[in-house]
Amino acid sequence: MITAFATGNPLTQKIWAKDWIDSSIDRSYFARNGFIGTDEDNSIIWKRTDLQNQKGDTIYLGNVQELTNAGVPGDNPMENNEEELDTYDDSLVIDQIRNAVRLEGAMTIQRAATELRKYIRNVLRNWLANKIDQDIFTALGSSPTRVFYGGTATSTGSIDSTSKITFALISKAKTNAIKITPEIKTVMVDGLDIHVLVIHPEVYYDLKADSTYYGFLEYAQPRGMKNPLWTRSRLYADGVVIHEHRHVATASNWGTDNEQPGATNLFLGASSGAIAFAKQRIWKEKLFDYDNSPGACVGSIFGVTKLGFNSEDLAVQALRTYRTSISEST
Repeated sequence: MITAFATGNPLTQKIWAKDWIDSSIDRSYFARNGFIGTDEDNSIIWKRTDLQNQKGDTIYLGNVQELTNAGVPGDNPMENNEEELDTYDDSLVIDQIRNAVRLEGAMTIQRAATELRKYIRNVLRNWLANKIDQDIFTALGSSPTRVFYGGTATSTGSIDSTSKITFALISKAKTNAIKITPEIKTVMVDGLDIHVLVIHPEVYYDLKADSTYYGFLEYAQPRGMKNPLWTRSRLYADGVVIHEHRHVATASNWGTDNEQPGATNLFLGASSGAIAFAKQRIWKEKLFDYDNSPGACVGSIFGVTKLGFNSEDLAVQALRTYRTSISEST
């Protein structure tokens, strides 16, 4: 579709602003908040750029688990008693994704708002950032193999209004993360080992009703922390940094009546997922119709996956809880 501004459009003005700059994935929620990094052992989302310098559409990811043997004491023979490495591998497929905006022609340009080019740049840039975020949320939340439920629920079918998130539930997930084999590894942020929990805004609304919320809020995080995982978080409790985001997957058909609202909140550790880029940013401008009709295109060549080990999610636990559905009428 081609966008046109008629004479009566409320945005109609006289001047064309020629401020059109490149877009960036840095506006992605995961990028801005410190989730993405190149260090496999210290990043929630492991960033790979191998395909930027070589052909192909698939990258194979490998990981070696920690050694677990007790070791060989004294002068007992080491030879033939070596420990076998415990490894896993996963694959990630990339694809190109693009979107574009095109203006009708010179009169639309003449009528358009002063900052129209800036608006187009911003909406395309935001579209790409949101696309990357949505793909990551979809990957991390799909088919979870480790699930905790709010309240006394044992499935989505038994979720009800008493199945809200609590700090006790968060602590339960944290305890499980460090006791299972292989454990869900922490990431180190400003000298502290942490896990990350991303919850839906309506679930965060419910969390604030927990009687211990304001106690945790008072001691939320040490002053002076500068890492974005800290500075843009909502709360810090029991070694878990809590964030909120609207892209956390929700449902409206849980419970015995298939009408209960819920959310699949994400408890994350190191290497929860991976993102690979062959081309991080595509930005093209083109003139059509004898240079009368300008357009712009943004895109990227990338792929996202949740990492797994022996058919289990490597570092993701789902916290499925009731969520209070907020609307203007309530």
